[in-house]
Amino acid sequence: MKDRYHELLKEYPAFVSLEQLRVMCHISKRKAKYILDSGIIPSVNSGKKTRKYSIATKDIVSYLRETEEHPGKYIFPSFSSGHRKSHLEMAIPTDNLFTNLLNEYYRKLIDGYPDLLTTSQVHEMTGYSNKHIKQWINEERFVVFQRNGFLFPKSSLIEFISGIGYAMQTPKSMKHKKQLKEILEMYTA
Repeated sequence: MKDRYHELLKEYPAFVSLEQLRVMCHISKRKAKYILDSGIIPSVNSGKKTRKYSIATKDIVSYLRETEEHPGKYIFPSFSSGHRKSHLEMAIPTDNLFTNLLNEYYRKLIDGYPDLLTTSQVHEMTGYSNKHIKQWINEERFVVFQRNGFLFPKSSLIEFISGIGYAMQTPKSMKHKKQLKEILEMYTA
């Protein structure tokens, strides 16, 4: 299949550096590093301080073709100069396969809980603080009952946490990151 990316295979060697990736994709160094560190484009990391990445040109071309065919597949965090490194998040696919995996994963996770959950159970499940959970309540992200504290219907909570909006939440709790990593591993398997 000849397209505008076919010329890149002729122009560049079989394996390129981070800088060449950046030029080929017309992106910043920070975004290029993010793409490699998150595994979106496979690479070999030598561990050196400079020229530590070796990336197959064919993998870059595959990535460029995929993003052209499915522009919404990956959503990246902001890479502005004021963005703190700790807030950089993983790229989240938005296709049906990923949303189905999200739903399946969180349904299994919530299965052992009662029909009405307490704030501490929601915290245990998501890793988010009580303050963060109260913010969701104020934003009316899901149905909640108030009786000696807050009670969350399982059905309403599962609808919220298995949605793309929750997956895109920034910054993420450590538990949420771990859960998304497991789901992304199932997605790429």
